Amino acid sequence: MENINIYEDTAGLNYETALALAKEEARSRLEDPMLLAWYEADTGRFSPCVECCGEDEPAWVVYARSRGGRLKVDLNHGRYVFIFR
Repeated sequence: MENINIYEDTAGLNYETALALAKEEARSRLEDPMLLAWYEADTGRFSPCVECCGEDEPAWVVYARSRGGRLKVDLNHGRYVFIFR
């Protein structure tokens, strides 16, 4: 999986802004990108809400990887993470 790190001013960075930045990055690297999973560190929320076989990785990462996730966009050292295929 390709990993992209983006660093943004944290003032005003919320989920919607982070998602827009991640989608823009995904569109520049993938043809017709599809969001498979995401994580928000401040709240601990993630999607999809799956509980499975993630011993070395969180279950939402395992889910995305097993469904063709090819691009992980990480904003501000894991504050927001989005995985696309």
